[in-house]
Parts: sequence; C-alpha cells; structure tokens
Amino acid sequence: MKIRYTPEFDQHAQGYHDHLDQVLKKWGKTSSLYTAKAKIRQLLPFVEQRQTSSEIARVLDVGCGTGLIAGLLKDRRLRLYGVDLSQSMIVHNRMKADVDPQFKFLVSSATRLPFVADSFDFTFAVCVFHHLSDKERLRTVQEMKRVTKPSRLIFIFEHNPLNPITQLVVKCCPLDRNARLLFPYQVRKLYQRADLETVKQKYFLFFPEFLSFLNRFEPCLGSIPLGAQYFVTARKP
Repeated sequence: MKIRYTPEFDQHAQGYHDHLDQVLKKWGKTSSLYTAKAKIRQLLPFVEQRQTSSEIARVLDVGCGTGLIAGLLKDRRLRLYGVDLSQSMIVHNRMKADVDPQFKFLVSSATRLPFVADSFDFTFAVCVFHHLSDKERLRTVQEMKRVTKPSRLIFIFEHNPLNPITQLVVKCCPLDRNARLLFPYQVRKLYQRADLETVKQKYFLFFPEFLSFLNRFEPCLGSIPLGAQYFVTARKP
C-alpha cells in the first residue's frame, strides 16, 4: 500500500513555512514556529516522564516535512529520526543531519516504515493523517505501532475541525486543498482498530501568538474542544 504522492510537497520544500506563515498571519496573527513550539510543549512532558537520566530515547517523526519539530528537540537527550514521502523535504533536512549526528532523515512512505519492530521509544505524526485515505490512516497507525517499543507511546497531532480559524487556515492553504480533517474520536477509533490503548486526548493552541501571554491558562482548557489543534496519544501493549 502506498501513500498518494503529491508533488506540491516537493515544490514547496524550500518555502513551505513561508507559505504557511502567510496564511497563519492572515487569520490568526501566528507563525508556524509558534504552533510547532506548542506541540513540543505537549510532547515533552510525556518524554521526560519516561526517560532516565542515562537514557538517550529514540524518537520517530512520521511525515517530518521540513524537520521543524525535530529541530526544536535537538537540545534534548534524544536520537531523532524523521521520515517523509517528499524527497525534496528530506534533502532539505539532511543539511541538518550532515552537521549533527543526532538527526537521521529518510525518504519513506508512512505505510511502510523502514525500521525493524520495537525500534523507538516515542513515535509521533504531526498533521499528517488529514492527508491520508482511510486505509492509509489505519496502515500508518499499524506501522507506528510496529516500530514502537512495548509500553511506549504513540502520538497523533491534528487540526481541530471544530475551530473556525483552523477551518479557514486549512481552506486557504494550497497544500491542504484535499485535506479531510479528523475528529479526535476518529483517531481513538484508529487506535482501537490497531489494538492500542488510548492514554490521553487534549486540545491546545487556544490563543494566537499575539495573545501568547494567556498560554499559562491552557492546562485548564485541554478538555474544551475549541483549541486550534489537538493530540491523542496511545500506549503499545
């Protein structure tokens, strides 16, 4: 099974975040870096809770794009791997890998990951699943499960269809013209079909960048379905 290849991702590899920032600033006065940092804030507590002082955790970013998320994790005790179907994106990322052995990026379909079973301590996908068909979604979750170590965690981050600004951003973004946004219950159902145990669901990104001083209230808002994005995490048995 193969993910549909979309040449737009190759064409926009160099200016991907510039294009995205233009849309985000128009509707939310926000940048892609700001939204990426918000995802890191959600991910890191789980990583740090399960990481010993001597352990270097192996982390896989499925659909890593330009490697923005991986770059924000570079100062942590992590060995970072990224896969993406776009060869141009991976070539762009390998510039990081050439100067920093902490990174490794590979061209790969998310439905057939080039790793042996039980390779990673944490596996995550950021805004990837809305580009996939139903069959590809299930196969990708199954592959993420396969390469994740037992009792370790899998994360799926996605846009929240209930947020009106998110809907406008997706509608105006050329790379999302064929997007099919998922509700959290759909992610939980994917986990269930893959025999994974859902651990936590949370909404975040309630405030645009110019109101970032209000982010301190986000921990109290995670169950309210109005954040621009959400994540659902599951544990591999």
